[in-house]
Formats: sequence, structure tokens, C-alpha cells
Amino acid sequence: MTALVGARVVGEHRHPALVERFTVLEGELTVKCDEQTSILHQGETAVINPSVWHDWWNESARDARVWVEITPGERFVYMIETFFGLARLGHTDRKGMLYPLQLAVSAQGFKDVIVFRSPPPAVQRTIFCAPARLSRDVPAALAHCAGASDVAPSHGGRQTDKIASQTRPNRRQGTQNGR
Repeated sequence: MTALVGARVVGEHRHPALVERFTVLEGELTVKCDEQTSILHQGETAVINPSVWHDWWNESARDARVWVEITPGERFVYMIETFFGLARLGHTDRKGMLYPLQLAVSAQGFKDVIVFRSPPPAVQRTIFCAPARLSRDVPAALAHCAGASDVAPSHGGRQTDKIASQTRPNRRQGTQNGR
């Protein structure tokens, strides 16, 4: 990954079942892990174990190239692809943060992958769960929002039903059978 000058992740968070490993190839990366902040230099590595609160950013004067390993990574990759898809579709603000509705549905849909420290858990349950309930199938709704097709996410190591491409009929075309 390349962390441009001023780049940062979405804020302090934890991954319930993932291990993250950051190795700086060039530049510097500031990492906050379990309330300890340190600056990683070229060749240095930080390992973030499951459920450890952490954050990272580049506050140096030059871009940083960082090798990132995430294990297990399938659901994490699915989450990142979804977030990038939502960004491509314009569902983020100037800083790249998801708009509240997308954030609420995403936080609920990926709670097995990422948990945010702020707002507090009680507030998150209140504001994130209600919009997510608007969709009976949160992963399918996320995939649709991100423009994904033929996505087969894995939840907790088990394969779920394949999510087919969801296209809406064009009003000029009428229904799918042409009527």
C-alpha cells in the first residue's frame, strides 16, 4: 500500500478475528496499537493481533510504501472492495468517509471484520442497526451498492449463497421480460 502524506485509516478500530502486519518498505508510518503510539521506519514491522484497538496514519513529509498482510483475509478484501465501490459511486465525502447511511449498513454488515471505537458501542447499536434492518440481506445490499456482481462472501469460514448480479430494469424497457 502507498500511504500518501496525510493519509490515515478511518479511525481507531479493531478486527475481531484478523491479524494485521504492517512492514514499512519506504518512508514512515505512525501506528497506534493498544494506546501506544510509535513511528515505524523502513524495515520495521508492527503486528496487530485480533481485537486490539489500533489506528495508523502518515504524518511524515513523504509518502510511505507499506507491505500489509491480513490473515485471514477473504472477508477483509470483500469489505475493502465494497468500500472502494461505494467511493467510486460517490457515496463518500471529500475525505473519503462513507455517508451515514452507507456507514451504518457497512458497519452492521462487516461487524465480524471491523469494529469502530467511536462512537461508543451503545450509540453504534442505535444508529447502525436501524438503517441496516432496511435491507433483509445486508451483504447483498452492500454488494449491490458497490456495483459487485457474482460475489460469494464468506461469513465465519462458511460459504454463503452466491449473490447474483442485481440490476434494476430500465423504465423504458419495462420489466425483464420486455412488457
